[in-house]
Amino acid sequence: MTMSQIKEHKRNEVEEIKRLLQSHKVMGIVDLTSLPAFNYMKIRYSLRGTIILKYTKKRLIKIAFDELNDSTLTKLKERLQGIPALVFTREDPFALSRILRKSKSNAAAKS
Repeated sequence: MTMSQIKEHKRNEVEEIKRLLQSHKVMGIVDLTSLPAFNYMKIRYSLRGTIILKYTKKRLIKIAFDELNDSTLTKLKERLQGIPALVFTREDPFALSRILRKSKSNAAAKS
C-alpha cells in the first residue's frame, strides 16, 4: 500500500501517537479487553488532567512505533495484545501506577 492510498484520518492518528510519544516522558500500555464501556469512561473521567488515554487500532500504534525507530518501542510492540490503549503522562510512573491501581474495578465472573 502506498502512502497516497492510506486514509487521511489514519495518517493523522499515527502522527498524533508519535506527537504524544515525543511530548510525554511516561507512556504505558493497558489492555481494555473485558472492560465495560461504563468503567472505561469512569476511569477516563476521574483521571482527566493527569493522563491522556489514547485508544486506537493496534496496527496504527505499531506503525507509529516503527516510524519513531526507537529500540525500546520495538520491544513494547510485543506487549500490544487484546484491545490496547496507550496511557501518557508527565507524572511520576510510580504515581501513575498507584492511580491506575486505585481506579481498578471489580467485574462479575463469567461462566
